[in-house]
Amino acid sequence: MAHAFDVTFTAYDEDRPGEKWRTHFEGCRERWATWAASTQTSDRPSHEACRRAIGEYMPELLETHDQMVALCDDDPVIGQHISYWGGPPLISGCSVLALPGPPVTLLRSYDFTETFFDALIGRTRWTGKRVLAMREGAGGCLDGVNEDGLAAALTFGGDFAHAVGFAIPMLVRYVLETCHDVEQAIAALTRLPSAGVQNIIVQDRSGASAVVYLRPDGPAAVVRETMVTNHQETVPSDEDDHSDSVSRKACLATLRDHAPEEAAQAFMAPPLHHSAFSQWFGTLYTARYAPETGTALYSWKDGAWEQSIDGFEEGQRTVRFIDESD
Repeated sequence: MAHAFDVTFTAYDEDRPGEKWRTHFEGCRERWATWAASTQTSDRPSHEACRRAIGEYMPELLETHDQMVALCDDDPVIGQHISYWGGPPLISGCSVLALPGPPVTLLRSYDFTETFFDALIGRTRWTGKRVLAMREGAGGCLDGVNEDGLAAALTFGGDFAHAVGFAIPMLVRYVLETCHDVEQAIAALTRLPSAGVQNIIVQDRSGASAVVYLRPDGPAAVVRETMVTNHQETVPSDEDDHSDSVSRKACLATLRDHAPEEAAQAFMAPPLHHSAFSQWFGTLYTARYAPETGTALYSWKDGAWEQSIDGFEEGQRTVRFIDESD
């Protein structure tokens, strides 16, 4: 039976992690700590090991990591979580389409459950480059755009293989904070160890785009495609395609020659828009990034919220959703 629920989205502007970051993290800290404790295993790397991994692979992010942990009273469990190294697998849906323009546009739907969704939009300058992104777990990004005009978004890759490495929100954040264009992003993603089978699509202000298929059990693969859903180069069979990844990608293919406004409208209806939230497959937002202008439009059935690298609005918006899971 269908039921309604509300999610409050919060937008905050803070160059470095400080009181605003801590306040917003405190709002979800207990939930994340409970999840971290429930997934803790004896072989999970210690916080010190997680910190060493950041220093080895992402040294640009180490100072910010230490600052976040200090803001959380040096809690080692939170430190493990914020590092995104060696944790449990993260799984979601999502469909993403890169349109070369004009105007250059990255469209994405984010499909997951509200139970583990922070609903935080942040404008930050943690490593010197200004970034506008939908935040996840206080230290990661689901998607976003930086001041250089590079946009990125993640999707689950469709396979449950898992190993010690970085979870996908940390990889998206790293690209947005350190890379200038698609080629730099590819170079970074193909050298970083991924904890799971995940996909990242990147697009820059020139209109160039690429999909990087990441795996913990093999090298990353770079595909010069303009779209991605929840599988990689191997197309799943009908019985294995539980999220209709193939049909969603086929739908995206029909939108490649559409104007961004028309394509964005298609993202608000099936098969790209979903309402099975209790089955972990509801569309929590649709984002429209414009790399040339550094703007983002976050949309829902009943409204939208525009943000920009150069003109950011702090505040809150409450959105009502209908869970229509069978």
